[in-house]
Parts: sequence; C-alpha cells; structure tokens
Amino acid sequence: MRVGIREFLSWMEWRGEEAVAEWSGVEWGGERRTAMAQLRGGGGGGGGSGGVVGGDGRTGLLGSLVKEDGHVYSLAAAGELLYTGTDSKNVRVWRDRREFAGFRSGSGLVKAIVIAGDGRIYTGHQDGKVRVWRASVEDAAVHRRVGSLPRFGDLLKSAVNPSHYVETRRRHSAVWLRHFDAVSCLSLDADAGLLYSGSWDKTFKVWRVSDSRCLESVRAHDDAVNTVAAAGFDALVFTGSADGTVKVWRREQGKGGTTRHAMERVLRKGESAEKLYKSLCLREKEIEKLLVHLIFLTTNYNICNNLNCICFA
Repeated sequence: MRVGIREFLSWMEWRGEEAVAEWSGVEWGGERRTAMAQLRGGGGGGGGSGGVVGGDGRTGLLGSLVKEDGHVYSLAAAGELLYTGTDSKNVRVWRDRREFAGFRSGSGLVKAIVIAGDGRIYTGHQDGKVRVWRASVEDAAVHRRVGSLPRFGDLLKSAVNPSHYVETRRRHSAVWLRHFDAVSCLSLDADAGLLYSGSWDKTFKVWRVSDSRCLESVRAHDDAVNTVAAAGFDALVFTGSADGTVKVWRREQGKGGTTRHAMERVLRKGESAEKLYKSLCLREKEIEKLLVHLIFLTTNYNICNNLNCICFA
C-alpha cells in the first residue's frame, strides 16, 4: 500500500503496538522496503556504499569534490575542467576530480557560471555584476579578469542621462543597464552571440558578447528570476521565477542592432514562493509529529539503533 504523511500518522495512532509489526508492509515512493531496512539504511539492493552503477541500471555516487569554501551555488563544465562558484567569492577549477586552479572575485558571491566557446568565463554575482575572466595562454591555471558587465564607460554615459534610470523595488532609482540585485543565472546563445543574465530584481538582460553591450532589459516576472535558458533555436528564451511561473520569450530584431523580447506564453503557473513557504511550514509540523512517533518507537520497542536520517520525496 502507499501512504501519505497524514495517513501514516493516523494509522500509527490507531494501531499502536501492532503498527510496529505491520510497518514493514508500507511502500514508500513506489519501492517496497521493510521498516528495519529503511531505518538501518539497507534493503536497497546491491549492498555496499560505493558510487557504482548496479545491474538494475541505477546510478550511484562516483566521487565527491571537497573544499571548505562555503555553499556551492554554481557549476559549469568545459572539456576536462569543472568550475564551481561559492559564497566565499572563490571560483575553483577542478580536473580529474582534483583541484587544478582557482581565482577570486573582489566582491559578490558567485551564483552563476557559463563558459563561452572562445574560452571566456562569465560569472554572475550577488552584487549585481557579471564578471568576465580568461585563462592565461602561458599557464592555464592562471585566470585573469578581462572585463565586467556593464562596462564602466557605458555605465558612466547612462548615469548622466535621467531617462536611463528606472525605479527599483527599494523605492530608489538605478541605471537600467545594471542589475540592482543578485545575478542568479546566466545563459549563452552562442549562435546569436548573446548572453542572458537573470536577477532577483525580476528582470533579465541581454548582452552582446562581441562588445559587451547591454541591448535590452526585460521586466520578466513579479518576483525574482531564478533561472534563464536560451533554447538555441527559433530565437526562444525561457525564464523561471520565484513567482511560480515559467515563461517563454521570442527574440525579435530591434532598432540599431538591439533586441526586443516578446512573451509568447506562460508554460506553468505554480505557487509563489510565499505560498510555498507557508505550505512547507505546515508540512514541517507533520514531520515533527512523525519524528515524535519514531522516537517513541525507538525508545519503547528498541526497533532501531542507527537512525541516521529521514527523507521525504
């Protein structure tokens, strides 16, 4: 049988001691496993603790890259290299599962990384900037910053033009060229020569890779933009937001070489982050109640000596 949390709790309260014996028949997530195996981490088939692919086709962990740099927010792979961005403002470079190189940004934790075909590395940061890096020709382990978006000259020109200011959510004004909140995501459309950046300021911006010029800023959502993806065909771009929506945009040619993105449709309308948070708070109360039941069982019936974790999917 399959059970939800509420049904499981009601069943535990109703059956009492008999539930201990019957619990072994509960099916979780479509896989039938005994309670003893669930609690002791067994019953998954294949045994062992390694990162292997079992005979049934399931994949496992192959290895871990560990560096005490704080939370890992972003990943990007290019050839045999893996780039990781963290809240310590460091970008680590890995090769063959070993640390190969690294470089540090002056400010702003690294929330997004993309790598262009010409070797340029774009990083999106908490301070609202996109920084551009390139590996040294003499030493591939040495990375140098070669620019930032927007360019300082473009920012300076816009700063003296009152029409280039937009109102921000903090009741201040800012130049439209730059994000006034964290850059949360990046995506490259290599064929079009464009870089897309999404931000918690509810916008995504379009940058021309050849000259680092900002072509357009789009107020895309009612909440933070968390992900952006250039499809690479039909001039389509997808954005996902904390407002619970996924939107499809189509790129059109604008005046003077600029772009114009028009929304095609909304693919998904889901719960906003605020509603989801409230839902999770209610679910947390159910989980706490379940933990109390498990502790009671462990104490009174001694059915578990090694309860390491509980996971709900």
